[in-house]
Amino acid sequence: MAKILRVVGQTEPTAVRRKDGTEIQKSTIRLKELGGDFANEYSAAVFGNLASVRFDQGEVVAAELTFSVHESNGGFFQDVTARDIARIKN
Repeated sequence: MAKILRVVGQTEPTAVRRKDGTEIQKSTIRLKELGGDFANEYSAAVFGNLASVRFDQGEVVAAELTFSVHESNGGFFQDVTARDIARIKN
């Protein structure tokens, strides 16, 4: 299910190495729900060709986010991944 969000910022894409030795592009994008200063905000990883697409700060987008949790050294961490991001035309 897609959410309507506003882009807060985005990092430049970098190449990361997969477990199989190949490289893939990765970027991090910050997305905030509409609704003011106290709305939920997400920092999501973006992979592949989508990582090289630039989104402007303040741009409204529809994004499909996935959430996963993993354990490492006795702590639990949540990963957020943006699977698809589409610009919403005004």
